Amino acid sequence: MSRIRKLLALSGSPNRHEAERAMAKARELMARHQVDPAEPVPGGDFVHIVLGEPSLRHGLEVHALASLIRDHYSVRTIWVPMAVPAAGKVGRALEVCGTRLHVQLAHYAFDFVSHVSASEWRVYQRGVRLGANGRRDFALGMVAGFRALLDDQLRTSPQVQALVRREDPALEDYFEDRHPRQTQTRAGRGVRVNRELRRDGEALARRIGLRHGVSPAAHATRRLLGT
Repeated sequence: MSRIRKLLALSGSPNRHEAERAMAKARELMARHQVDPAEPVPGGDFVHIVLGEPSLRHGLEVHALASLIRDHYSVRTIWVPMAVPAAGKVGRALEVCGTRLHVQLAHYAFDFVSHVSASEWRVYQRGVRLGANGRRDFALGMVAGFRALLDDQLRTSPQVQALVRREDPALEDYFEDRHPRQTQTRAGRGVRVNRELRRDGEALARRIGLRHGVSPAAHATRRLLGT
């Protein structure tokens, strides 16, 4: 854990190559620790939180981000009913369940991608009319770009592969106890997306890179530490 903390700190380096090497090594060490059968994983240390805000309708980009979180952060996700006070109605919110560390990383990744997508869109569309769905299509591209970065590491690191693909029966039991009744939903069928906006968003996300914070202090600087 001492080595991991040092690497996570180093992954905040302004030198991008140094930061990426540090965050990759940190994630591999975390993965190796999680899958080592000699190291017991505490079965009762699970938590759940809501990511983002409840809404009557979540855009496709939010569903895409929820899918990224589910696929890469060793957490379970589900859309749960939740009041939307401004509308006076019940909408939905994204809940994640997992160990404290995984939920913390998933929370930070969700906030980071949401924040960067919104801020970069404000710069990208300045003075240009790009249609009612421009922001959605651009954000879909950014989520795809960040996913590609994580997929690259997943392909090249056996330790990360083992972590992401590892099944945790204790987590499944925790999730089933919280949500004994579950329904499947699909979003995005038949939706037309502006390919140019999506491509530009994806390219921009790849240039920015994805790093993960592990503390509120890191979040305040908008700098992400090791993934």
